[in-house]
Amino acid sequence: MANTDIYFNIVPKGNEDFSLYLEDDDSTLTISDNKNSKNAQWTVKWLGVNEEQGMDMVVLINRGLHKAIFPNGNMQGSYIVPTSALSKDDYWLFGDIKETKFRGIFTSNNTDLTLNIWGGQYHIGKDVRLYPFTSRHNDLWSFQLVEQLFNF
Repeated sequence: MANTDIYFNIVPKGNEDFSLYLEDDDSTLTISDNKNSKNAQWTVKWLGVNEEQGMDMVVLINRGLHKAIFPNGNMQGSYIVPTSALSKDDYWLFGDIKETKFRGIFTSNNTDLTLNIWGGQYHIGKDVRLYPFTSRHNDLWSFQLVEQLFNF
């Protein structure tokens, strides 16, 4: 039997009906309520622990596009975009777990900035950008396993 990737919906604390989502190669990261779409499902590739920060280093890869995501800048408000060209320093850091399942997802280039639902309102297509960590409903995330049927 071949190895099978495990996929997750990455959902915000404020509304677990939504998941991180990429429409296409030219889009920016948003949220969607279509959690069955492959574009709302993610593989988490663990790279190890960042010794300086004491945080897990990961790459988030979109199932539908087969591309990782990373910010197009290193400041508040930067968009998150799909990319196939990551350097060795382009990864995300997982913050401490809050309330048993939620955590911040920080950029490796600036650990003050985290994935944040821009403006804190939940609707289809709402931007997810970098913003200083607040530990509130719009910048804490959990990982819901996507159920898959396997034929053996």
